[in-house]
Amino acid sequence: MQNEFLKRIIRKILSLITLEEKIDFQEFVLRVNNKDKGGLLYRDKNYWAELSCPIYQEIVETFKPTFFLDIGANYGFTSLVNFMKNPECKIIAVEPSSILIPYLQKNLKENSCCNFDIVNSVCTDQEQKQREQIFSLNPNSS
Repeated sequence: MQNEFLKRIIRKILSLITLEEKIDFQEFVLRVNNKDKGGLLYRDKNYWAELSCPIYQEIVETFKPTFFLDIGANYGFTSLVNFMKNPECKIIAVEPSSILIPYLQKNLKENSCCNFDIVNSVCTDQEQKQREQIFSLNPNSS
């Protein structure tokens, strides 16, 4: 109980000093903008379930994919989960938010993922004007 309280106090102090927070998932570390409420959701223990989900390993063993397409890559969590299960796989991370691109790139590099491409774009079948209206609902999230 006291340990959790101290962690919250330290996290709060650090958030006042820096915009970046590291979330340690043991298999990898994810850096997020601590002012982004969407990014801070990665603290939730529900994200840990995806790390132990057997479907990634089953996909690797059954299909032996050579590339992984992460549409709406955000901070790179799902790309990194895939990378941990299939490190030889090429990752193509598509992320429309230019605010998140530096975090995505840093997260992939700092976790030793070197076989990736980042595409700063939105995936849609809408025209440019409609696309901007749709994405403007929450431009800091994907």
